[in-house]
Amino acid sequence: MSVIARFEVIPVGERRMSTAIASALRALDQFPVSYQTTATDTIIEADTSEQVFAAVQAAHQAIPDDRVITSVEIDEDRRRPQRMGERVAAVQRELGHPPQRLQPPIQQGAPTEPRPTEQTRRGPPSRTR
Repeated sequence: MSVIARFEVIPVGERRMSTAIASALRALDQFPVSYQTTATDTIIEADTSEQVFAAVQAAHQAIPDDRVITSVEIDEDRRRPQRMGERVAAVQRELGHPPQRLQPPIQQGAPTEPRPTEQTRRGPPSRTR
């Protein structure tokens, strides 16, 4: 049996979020789990759900802010082992390339839509009789 979960800890306070998240990840290092952090959450893999719950609880408690919100989603397949890397590899095989696309960042002040043409600036042609 194996368990794959996703969780997020959201510190609600004045301190920098990256500092709080780093504290949570250091707490995970004390448990027999694998993890990978994304831009919005952390994926965790363990042998049992008990390990996942203990690791997530430690990550939650490691947040130094006065208020913290933690959400967790657990996928426990009791029929067979599952690994997070295998899931990503299966999608990559179907897709034909790594399942990611990195766009260049939008520059501040740069237009995000096409510039208007002279026709669109004037509006639609007027009707006269």
